[in-house]
Amino acid sequence: MAVELDHSFTTSRSLDDSYATILDLERVVPCVEGATVLERTGPDSVRAEIKVKALPRARKLAFFEALA
Repeated sequence: MAVELDHSFTTSRSLDDSYATILDLERVVPCVEGATVLERTGPDSVRAEIKVKALPRARKLAFFEALA
């Protein structure tokens, strides 16, 4: 399943610095609620999981590999 992001923002940082930050999966994945990086699987990929709270108990939804 592909996700398309179409958002704009302004920043005082350089384009190269901003792009490097977005591609830093170990910094970006934890920004998703319930997401955790489990391990780095390559120079541009990580293994991660997302935990979802569904009453009455929490469950792990999925393991996934994210590629930068």
